[in-house]
Amino acid sequence: MCTPHPRRCAPTSSGLWSPFRDSERILSGPLRTLSRAHARELEWSGVAGTGALLASALRTLGRVRFEVTENPSRGNDGSRWSFTPDLGIFHATTDVAGNIVVSEDRIRYAYEAAAGDPTLLLTELSVALGESWDEELEPFRHAAEGAPVRWLHRVS
Repeated sequence: MCTPHPRRCAPTSSGLWSPFRDSERILSGPLRTLSRAHARELEWSGVAGTGALLASALRTLGRVRFEVTENPSRGNDGSRWSFTPDLGIFHATTDVAGNIVVSEDRIRYAYEAAAGDPTLLLTELSVALGESWDEELEPFRHAAEGAPVRWLHRVS
């Protein structure tokens, strides 16, 4: 996951280098949503800012899809990084429940960019919430072999 650096990374039981010093639990299996693809889930803990380092490192791997979540801690907001090859990377601040927090400045930007057009306002707010990344990543969340997958479709 990252290059061997004694202060930032520690060897794992598999021999790979990881920025995670504490508990590691890896769930893996083939994906039912994409042939010849595999899902990996890793629970991690580290100092604040480790999520950004991990997302930056994963982004260099090319055609991977990932989501990194860093829970809030004392004095630090939570964060979520989502990446797909087609959309690139998305970052959002999160609250203790994992909800995306959209700042006042981002909402003001959406108002200004929309210039009174309600459709453009909805588009800007959708971007601020990372909805396109959620739509693309949702089938891959919990889609490892044997995990339940619910396909939901909007019906009007």
